Amino acid sequence: MVLLDIVLKPMMNDEQPNTKTALIPNASHSVQDADFSFSTLAICSDRKVEKVSDVAPPIHLSTTYSMDSDVSDGMIYSRVHNKTRSRVEAVIANLEGSDDFKTVTFSSGQAATSTLLFTLRPKRIFKRMVENTEGDDEAGYAGTKDSMATLRAFANFYCGVVKKELLSKIPATSEENGKKVDDIEDNVMKVIDITKIEEEVDMDQAMQNQDLSPNSKPIYKGDIIWLETPLNPTCDLTDIEYYVKIAHQMGALVIVDSTFASPALQQPLMIGADFALHSTTKFMGGHSDCLGGCVTTKSNGYASSLKSNRSVLGCVMGNLEAYLLLRSLRTLQVRVLHQSQTAEVVAKWLHGQIGNEETNMQVTKVHYPNLAPEQSSQEGLTTTDQETAASTPKYKKLTNYEICQKQMNGKGPGILSFELKTAEGSRKLPQLLEIIEHATSLGGVESCIDYRFQWDRSTAPTLLRLSIGLESPKDLIADLKTALLKL
Repeated sequence: MVLLDIVLKPMMNDEQPNTKTALIPNASHSVQDADFSFSTLAICSDRKVEKVSDVAPPIHLSTTYSMDSDVSDGMIYSRVHNKTRSRVEAVIANLEGSDDFKTVTFSSGQAATSTLLFTLRPKRIFKRMVENTEGDDEAGYAGTKDSMATLRAFANFYCGVVKKELLSKIPATSEENGKKVDDIEDNVMKVIDITKIEEEVDMDQAMQNQDLSPNSKPIYKGDIIWLETPLNPTCDLTDIEYYVKIAHQMGALVIVDSTFASPALQQPLMIGADFALHSTTKFMGGHSDCLGGCVTTKSNGYASSLKSNRSVLGCVMGNLEAYLLLRSLRTLQVRVLHQSQTAEVVAKWLHGQIGNEETNMQVTKVHYPNLAPEQSSQEGLTTTDQETAASTPKYKKLTNYEICQKQMNGKGPGILSFELKTAEGSRKLPQLLEIIEHATSLGGVESCIDYRFQWDRSTAPTLLRLSIGLESPKDLIADLKTALLKL
């Protein structure tokens, strides 16, 4: 009965994501314009791509296409265009909130990140930082840090070559030389701590859409605010709306890596972000069997540039992967809502083990944004406090729990992390589990646990990341309890 409650209650109220009207024609019937729910769009919104009698979509494996005199539909070569891929992109755009959005798929989440950065070529990226034993480091997914570091290295190399060439032609003491060298160095991509924005921007002015004072403008046109929310691996949340309002006053762009949420829980573009990015390998794929990534935007121009660069860089999603992803999107909502509810059950149980002798007092901290305030001391970055009296500041720093209610419809991600009292215990625990797999990915139907410190030194050495699958919460808790007692 508990399992049925977990699955069926969310299904009876699946309207929570915002979706815009979509026309869904079919070879055998047509549907007039209407407001469809998330789950319906997951099933139907790709029918407009091609009219076929197959109920299950066909997979197009051909690498090239027979052409007539008109090639305006782009059906020339599979690296450029493929209808299986187009169907996936149509569904994701609708699940992100509108049939007018444009989704571009890639061979992996890493490819999506790198191609987006390559396309935008920002001078400065504002990103969350974290302290570790070696000093400040970029917070979040390690692969994103690698992409940014690689692009910075290319930019530094290019600027170094240009600067060397410039110095060979212009006397080093000349004013012209100094100015040009400064201009070159200004174009090297930099990653800046996002707290600089909080320190310098008047939060009240930003949230009320007032013009910011000239002295409180840390970001400029061409800059990017990169938000990973929920954050890997601690699931900390960031208020998208706050940074959107600041960025758009300055002509900057906001990118949201929403991999941990999926569109079933969070729709960044509907909140105002310019780009929503996902590793579709995770919750969207959901079966640990197809690599992929995607970027969704409101801009036709950016979408066109992303597609062009995808083709040039050769990082297209494979035809089989596109087919598997399309299959998975059909069940995205029922899977993610189940995982979300189970994650909350497990997180609450783990929180109850802090200082509990029944599990050898091994658990010391639980990271999950939808724990009630009395169960969590985590804070988010910033968000709106709608209840504050008009005579006092209207905006304050809220907890992850409060941001979760506002931004994710009160549903936490299907992933959590927790810490044990020793790093040695954290290293051993994954090997002691029977149901939960010891694996580094997440979002699949099987629960997986990962000792993140072995891959990412910016995380605590006592931290374990737990991705919740579709198993019974009772069985997952029993597995964790048995393993904790063996430490």
